[in-house]
Amino acid sequence: MATVTVGPTKTLKSHNDTLDDTLELRIMALLKQNPRIKQQELCEQLAISLPTIKRTMIGMVEKNLLERKNGKRYGYWVIHE
Repeated sequence: MATVTVGPTKTLKSHNDTLDDTLELRIMALLKQNPRIKQQELCEQLAISLPTIKRTMIGMVEKNLLERKNGKRYGYWVIHE
């Protein structure tokens, strides 16, 4: 029986560590400058879509790299290094 290759396998963006690590580092650099920066401002400064910023930051919170203090509206980001 012959082995057939159907095409390249799909890799989800969230599984590509190189892209996420670079984006995470860029986000962290901006958060160090301004812990109260809004996600929309991150989008504009990094030229990346809002859903990508949100997805990346959720992953960073899950990895315990970031924490949000004092709520969504008047809060700020704390970086755990």
